[in-house]
Amino acid sequence: MADETASHPDDLHRRIDALSPDRRRLLSRRLAELGKAGRQPLPLLPREAGINRLPAATNQERLYFHQQVRPESSAYVVPVALRLTGDLSEDALREALAALVRRHEPLRTGFEVTGADGLVQVVRDPDEVSVPLTVEDVPEDEVPGRLAELAATPFDLERPPLIRTALWRTRDDGEAAGSREGAASWVMALTAHHAVLDGWSLGILVQELIALYAAASEGRPPVLAPPAVQFADFAAWERRQAELPEAARHAAYWRESLTGARVPVLPVGALPRPDGRAARDRAVPVAVSPDLTSVLTRLGQSAEATPFMVLLSAFAVVLERWSGRSDLLLCTATAGRPRPEVERVVGFFARTVPLRLTVDPAGTFDGLLAHTRGRCVDAYAHQELPLHRILGAAGEETGERPLRPTVMVALRDVPMGSIRLPAVSAEVIELPSPDTEFDLSLDLHPTSEGGVSGWLHYSGELFARETAEHVVAAFLEVLGALTGGGDAPLTELAGPAGPLAAYAAAHATDRHLLEVRGALVDVDEVTAALRDQPGVEDAVVLARSDDDGGHELLAYVTGAITGGEALRRLLADRLPGPMVPDHVTALDAFPRTAGGRLDRGALPVPARRRSHDVAVHTPPSGELERILADIWQQTLDVESPGRDDDFFRLGGHSLLATLMVSQVRELFRVELPLHFFIEAPTIASLADLVRERARLGGADADRIAEIIRKVQRMRADEVAAELRT
Repeated sequence: MADETASHPDDLHRRIDALSPDRRRLLSRRLAELGKAGRQPLPLLPREAGINRLPAATNQERLYFHQQVRPESSAYVVPVALRLTGDLSEDALREALAALVRRHEPLRTGFEVTGADGLVQVVRDPDEVSVPLTVEDVPEDEVPGRLAELAATPFDLERPPLIRTALWRTRDDGEAAGSREGAASWVMALTAHHAVLDGWSLGILVQELIALYAAASEGRPPVLAPPAVQFADFAAWERRQAELPEAARHAAYWRESLTGARVPVLPVGALPRPDGRAARDRAVPVAVSPDLTSVLTRLGQSAEATPFMVLLSAFAVVLERWSGRSDLLLCTATAGRPRPEVERVVGFFARTVPLRLTVDPAGTFDGLLAHTRGRCVDAYAHQELPLHRILGAAGEETGERPLRPTVMVALRDVPMGSIRLPAVSAEVIELPSPDTEFDLSLDLHPTSEGGVSGWLHYSGELFARETAEHVVAAFLEVLGALTGGGDAPLTELAGPAGPLAAYAAAHATDRHLLEVRGALVDVDEVTAALRDQPGVEDAVVLARSDDDGGHELLAYVTGAITGGEALRRLLADRLPGPMVPDHVTALDAFPRTAGGRLDRGALPVPARRRSHDVAVHTPPSGELERILADIWQQTLDVESPGRDDDFFRLGGHSLLATLMVSQVRELFRVELPLHFFIEAPTIASLADLVRERARLGGADADRIAEIIRKVQRMRADEVAAELRT
């Protein structure tokens, strides 16, 4: 008898594909049972009545950090909306919502930072938290605006519940408010913060809400089994896994894979941008027809690649054309549910995983797809490491500051399931996320008709809508060109006649563009912005090379200017981060040559903010800087940090920055926004910030530092004597 054991992975795939659907389901079940049998159950954390403070997950730390940096942002608000038609029971819906809150701890969870444990989840008792359901009559034409407003409203992560609901009975313009003629039409909107649930969890909530509503409306108990574990149990388990030797193997992979990687350099500032926070983040719809999706699926199957890998490869072609770089660093999102017992658990499991792709313009799409598939498979195998450790590992060899990914591509297959309610028909309303932490985020999902749709989210601070529309057009152009197969050269898929390339070429003419922190910025626009600031008579912007292969912006101004750092912060409210000068120097007058021209060589050259030369060490100066250095030493577990050392290059990350700034706030009694420190993360710059913030509150930070140091040096009996007096 011939040996039926597959001798090659491809043979195994073919044998599995040849099985009938029933046999494949049976095989999947047996393999799942085998894995479950050899795995220890997930340990459950002890709980007490009332409030429980439980470990936070590492990805929650990242979101908490971003919320502290941009408290007004709605980047992590997850929205979903249902259109309901029929005899809806408001009471049954409220009862179903209350049951959801009782079932799932994340729906009654907030966050706080403690000195001993860092960020913790603060889980409240079900009786202490409720999710109000606001019910209103709303004209149909006002629904889109109401949905956008609800999704754009940020959450305070320290004040649960981090979920909101609204129920609107819709009516046409001619229908009177409160009218009940005909079948009633409703829109139910739900938003939550990503820190407590992800897209997969949203699908679970919708499914359970329907089941609980049905039980309440029919007057029977629900048939849902209680969750076997809660998200905090998984978070504690995940933290223990990160300390195992396996984590070192993951770190080694990312160190090798990402060392030397750079984010895509995308042209910014080419067109005027709208002012105001509400105009900073936008979305352009993306729609791939079912017929084209079928072609792309078959193309992927021929290369044993998923539809996501095909879409990702096509978008990489667009980014290569736009940025001119063949070495691209992007991110994607994965479900992050490695254990079967958490598949029906609500929480923030999703992981952000970097992907480094190389696009060979002379190659074919088939070649790029094979490359993308290999990179995705490898990345998925090492996704257990938290994102901040992944990005930190990439800079360990060179001492560089961790990368900040700027482009996200994701295909989200959220398990909504069928939506059937008693006496009510329902359908999901597609909604874009209101904000994004990335410069570009291509967020796609399969449609019920067999196509793919979604949104290209873009930062309105960086790009005009016209730019994003050209990106989408170029993406669809590449996909459409694949109907002829993947063996054509990439140059024939989307070249210099393409809409994006033509647009970029048109707007790059006669502009002084430089790469600064991973983006192309227009130096003339930075100069114009400086000249528009109050008190500035004239401005000059120069560039010098930095250690990352890009440039630093050096600005010089004349006029009635009190200080360069304050001017930098004014610019930060108007310009994208890469366009804010690294240094602003105020001068009485610009140096001139004998002929009256600007003498650029005579302009003072400021010291670099961040030095890679570890041999250069400048100790803290003054009591204030020494106290801050003590806080850094305790937070980072490093010896003798220098006044010009970069917090993040010393091993700092998002949560440590939050902890450190929290200690400084408490010690000096100052309001110190976290994003101020992120922009200039050195002891010297932090001391300047503390002085400035204390001065605004009528205090002297240096005097406070002297008092703190004096108390620290006192003996115990001296402290007791002082207290008695």
